Amino acid sequence: MKSKTAIIIAAVLVFSSCRTRDPFAMERAAVTVAGRSVPDTRTRPPSVTGEGDILPVFVAGRSRTTVHKDSCSTVFVTFEAERGKTLRAYLSSKDPEANIRIAQIVMPDGTMDGPFGWNMTYDLPETGTYRLAIHENMMAGKPWGGDFKVELALK
Repeated sequence: MKSKTAIIIAAVLVFSSCRTRDPFAMERAAVTVAGRSVPDTRTRPPSVTGEGDILPVFVAGRSRTTVHKDSCSTVFVTFEAERGKTLRAYLSSKDPEANIRIAQIVMPDGTMDGPFGWNMTYDLPETGTYRLAIHENMMAGKPWGGDFKVELALK
């Protein structure tokens, strides 16, 4: 009984933290990349066309990008990779209060895994387009917006 109550309280906190009761609001929130918004993902899998996504440039298998995220928004990082590669992803911010995490990785076939934290290591199971969803951990803090770095390495 106590665990059900705790789950209900946690769910209420997550959905009310961004001043909305819409569980998909974070996925649809505007990302300030090239003036475009993240598409609504309720009716279809997330777009991998690059619209509104951060598209890192890899040099020798590494990428470092500075990103601005608005409070209660999700940033998507989209990249191509081959099966058998290992992804290492790192987030960093000069703001010690930065409440961000790698929330999910979306595989080329649409399956997802996560959540992760500020860092992740992941063996990529297939060749294709991958997406990392980065947003607040609503169980561990308040909504956050600001600049942060995304570092990726494919080996």
